[in-house]
Amino acid sequence: MVAARHDGCRLTWHRLAGSVVASLLLLHLAGCGFRPIYGSAANGLNGDGGHESSQAGGVKAALAEVKIGLIPDRAGQQLRNQLLDLMNAGGEPSRPVYRLDITLTTEKTALATRSDASVSLSRLRTVLRYKLVAIHQTAEVGKAEAAAKDAAPRAAMPPASQDLVLDQGTLTASTSYNVVDSLFASKAAEDDALARSLKDLAYQVTDAVAIALQQPKPAPAAQPEPPKPESLKLESPKP
Repeated sequence: MVAARHDGCRLTWHRLAGSVVASLLLLHLAGCGFRPIYGSAANGLNGDGGHESSQAGGVKAALAEVKIGLIPDRAGQQLRNQLLDLMNAGGEPSRPVYRLDITLTTEKTALATRSDASVSLSRLRTVLRYKLVAIHQTAEVGKAEAAAKDAAPRAAMPPASQDLVLDQGTLTASTSYNVVDSLFASKAAEDDALARSLKDLAYQVTDAVAIALQQPKPAPAAQPEPPKPESLKLESPKP
């Protein structure tokens, strides 16, 4: 009985020590400024749960204002559906503030072959290129153009302002899969590898967009003012 009580005390001490180490690790991460980007943060690591919740809510609200452009092909449709679940869970924005444009390419590489030179292991590499832009309000641009036309009807009009690029980049995901004798089984393994890659890329691009939306927005370049019409000079008639 004494030995059993001694083992129980030792087990309790190990659990207590593990809890203390975990608490110290969380405090260290909080001191380094670690916090989730867009996940649930009701109980923040820094002890300020309200601040963390409001920040996470702000990022989620910004993601909800991103319009995800159409992505060609079946893989693009699958990726877009996953991005809609991550960014537009409440539905696509009716008046988006940002737009996310994506192009997707895939390539297969043989990693291993059999004695008859047939492929036994392949790698699927998926490359995603994205561009996040801030959409300008068409109404404001139209008002500026109308005012410029009234001020200088004969002057050359400046070009309309374009969307402001906030972030762009390239992301990759690689997944290997077995190639077997059955064509159906090999196609199923390839589709599963592609699905895993698309899921990985969906989280990568969502993180990239969330980080970009937290950065200060650069001011758009000022458009040059149209030249003012010169006043007409009245010349006195010659005698």
